[in-house]
Amino acid sequence: MVRGKVKHRFIDNNASRRVSYRKRMISFKKMLNQLTTLCGVMACAIIYGPYDQTPEIWPNQAEASRILTRFQNCSHVEITKNMSTQEDFLKKRIQKLKKEHQEKIAENRRHELETLMYKFLKDEHDALQGISYQNSVDFEAFLDEKWLSIQKELEIQKNIN
Repeated sequence: MVRGKVKHRFIDNNASRRVSYRKRMISFKKMLNQLTTLCGVMACAIIYGPYDQTPEIWPNQAEASRILTRFQNCSHVEITKNMSTQEDFLKKRIQKLKKEHQEKIAENRRHELETLMYKFLKDEHDALQGISYQNSVDFEAFLDEKWLSIQKELEIQKNIN
């Protein structure tokens, strides 16, 4: 049986809320267990629930205490080396997207120049009519680059034979 999409809002009915809390706690503990087993990481949880007088501790109090002590004994550098703020994350993401954007611009430019070259080779000499000085310089550099790659390929073929 497939469940429908769950709306994330406060459950008004107290009995339903308590049942949902218990089910989700079981699932949460199961996920923590899977995480520690499959990934080999140390994890613990201390949950202050509305239905319990004392906090629930996973996996047990001794293990959670050991894990928390180990975490507290780590240096500040170790604790924060893999952490990032949302601002840091967004800055890195923006840098990555800018780099990808520049690569796409260069790829599009190469494609434009290649299209221009093929038009010229198909005896459409008027393809070069009206292009700007910068486009003609770029086109010349592109053709030189193509010419060098053809020469290298011929040299490789000559050395093979």
